[in-house]
Amino acid sequence: MTANPSATTLAAQLALLERAFGAYRPRDAVVRVAGDDRLAWLQGQLTQDVLGLRPGAAVYGLLLQPTGKILADLDVLCRADDLLLVCSVEVVDEVLAQLDRYIMMEDVELTLLQLPLVAAQGPTASDLRASLTAGLGEGRVFEVDRLGAGGLLVLGEDDAALASAVVAAGGDWVSDEAVLLARLRAGRPALGPDFGPTTLPQVAGLAQRAVSFQKGCYRGQEPVVMLEHRGTPPKRLVRLHIEADAAPPAGATLRDESDAPVGAVTSAARAPDGVVYALGMLKRGVDLAAVTQVGDDGARARAQAEGYVT
Repeated sequence: MTANPSATTLAAQLALLERAFGAYRPRDAVVRVAGDDRLAWLQGQLTQDVLGLRPGAAVYGLLLQPTGKILADLDVLCRADDLLLVCSVEVVDEVLAQLDRYIMMEDVELTLLQLPLVAAQGPTASDLRASLTAGLGEGRVFEVDRLGAGGLLVLGEDDAALASAVVAAGGDWVSDEAVLLARLRAGRPALGPDFGPTTLPQVAGLAQRAVSFQKGCYRGQEPVVMLEHRGTPPKRLVRLHIEADAAPPAGATLRDESDAPVGAVTSAARAPDGVVYALGMLKRGVDLAAVTQVGDDGARARAQAEGYVT
């Protein structure tokens, strides 16, 4: 997924992602959407409003099952002659199958591209956009925030071609471990460990970031809108700090002071400062303050819920 990181320590790589920017290669696939009806048709497929997108713009949204559960999260990149959908390679076949099923009489064509990607993430990454675009051309560099601090997604370029620009701009290549820690510290859930085909957007804390409640109809809309206005999610994703020598495994039980189970860890990693940062699902009706420990098989570690994912 990444080039060999140059920063020597995990702490240095994490600092790049949170204070400057770090570069890595995401494990994503790219689907090209072409044809005169592409924007109007995609508007009816995704949770996000894409109808007003202009070349060079990008937006984050979800592709839902008819039940409202999440099939995929994706970045929509708008170019002059097409749209690109960037999603996990793990679900791209299902994404293509569902999208293809709903092409009726529209002038729309879907193509899976073999296109290398580089993510440059961090608060100063956007400073690179103009110079990268000048060097690579239009439709190759987009503002895409993966870790909550701003960033870019660069299309069709290998690591060697970007290496000098990354280092010259004050960044460096970072490891998968650093990316995981940065997203957990920022409270950014990931498809697979934190949400998936059994999860509604509100459960994963994605309604504010990935769903438009002002747009027209889209696949799976009714359950999402009903839950937003009339219901309460059956559980919710929360941010956690855990005092432990190692990160607990996914599925480790969150417990209250009486040792009763109140939820479960979805993903976790231990930072160089010794704190374990994690995300977990908390049952409906349980207060954040109720989470005090995590563990199974008699082993327990102190835990604290810092807030809901939003």
